[in-house]
Amino acid sequence: MRSILLLMAVLVSGTAISQIKSGLVLSGTDRIPIPYVNIYSKSSSSGTVTNEEGKYRLTKEISDDSIIVSHIGFKRMAFKSSDFFLLTNDTILLQPSAIELKDIVIFGGEPKEVVKKAMKNITKNYPTSRNNIFAHFRNTIKENNEYVGFLEAAFLIQNQSYITGNDDPSKLQILDIHAAPNRSQFFTKITAQTEDIIGASDFFKTKPFLSKDINDYVFNLTEITPYDNFEIYVIKFQPKSGLKAKLLFSGTLYIETKSLIFVKLDYTIQFSDIPRFSFTKYKGLENEYHQTFNTKTITVLFKPFDGKWVLSYVNLVTSSKIVFTQRNKEINLELTQELLANKSELNSPKPLDKVKLINIKEDIIKQATALDASIWSTFNRLVPNEKMKALVDLKN
Repeated sequence: MRSILLLMAVLVSGTAISQIKSGLVLSGTDRIPIPYVNIYSKSSSSGTVTNEEGKYRLTKEISDDSIIVSHIGFKRMAFKSSDFFLLTNDTILLQPSAIELKDIVIFGGEPKEVVKKAMKNITKNYPTSRNNIFAHFRNTIKENNEYVGFLEAAFLIQNQSYITGNDDPSKLQILDIHAAPNRSQFFTKITAQTEDIIGASDFFKTKPFLSKDINDYVFNLTEITPYDNFEIYVIKFQPKSGLKAKLLFSGTLYIETKSLIFVKLDYTIQFSDIPRFSFTKYKGLENEYHQTFNTKTITVLFKPFDGKWVLSYVNLVTSSKIVFTQRNKEINLELTQELLANKSELNSPKPLDKVKLINIKEDIIKQATALDASIWSTFNRLVPNEKMKALVDLKN
């Protein structure tokens, strides 16, 4: 089966004109596509992020004054909005940039102190009052490398405040939602919850390992690199040798060098919990299968806006393997969830409709409008339009 191209669309909110720009972002040295490039309006925060193939789709708003194209490790590019949407070449080339480690004096003398200070600075660097995010959500499930479940939605997310802590979770309202028919060979039911990806976007509330457990981890500064108009510490971390815990974290933290701001998080969680897949077809046969591993890989990206840093993109991949010992069957499962924050409202955010609020633990697939079953046999790529409805592109 040909792969799905996850081309993230821009949510149309507020007053906008219909001009749309699609293109590709490549490295200027080797022409390799660059994923997770931030492309956004400097004045309104509306924007998009390139997918894993470096492709983007951006809708122009009347309020746009300039478009910023930035990625960690590359020189920032800025365009007048009118010039950006009139570009005849749809390919943007970003030039790599590096900073010598020997020229940098690290805060506190060691990477762990940088991380501790960055945690203390959360309320200085991120919104401390209620704020809204208009976002595009996509949920896909692979079964032995074949896509079997697909759902996409437009969300209005209300973040309460990083000051209030984890006892005041984000609230969610669905604006539009669509799902493809289940074509799983092993399940009778496929679900879609938003609890995990909302939790990942609320990283600074949950602080899963950067607070009381920070001394259980080893931190190493690997490089200093540019991002937008900033310089970034690149700090890799991993558990200390022999650490035993239900959850083990490892990955990379990207922290701005002056104000000590987390601008990006890349990390993996290894854990032993059974994943959220429903094996109702095999009810009563629980003793015949076992899970051999379960990991989560998470990317969280932020962008500057109005003196604060706001959510830009979250990617969460849960991988698991189930072995049916008496049936000689093996299922490799991969659940991918993406949350693209198209626009943020920091001042006087629109109130959410309390009647339409969704519990983030709820299975939202039940609310989705069903797509035609032919989507599984005929599509080459899924291209959501401005209203977030999944379309079928048969030509490209």
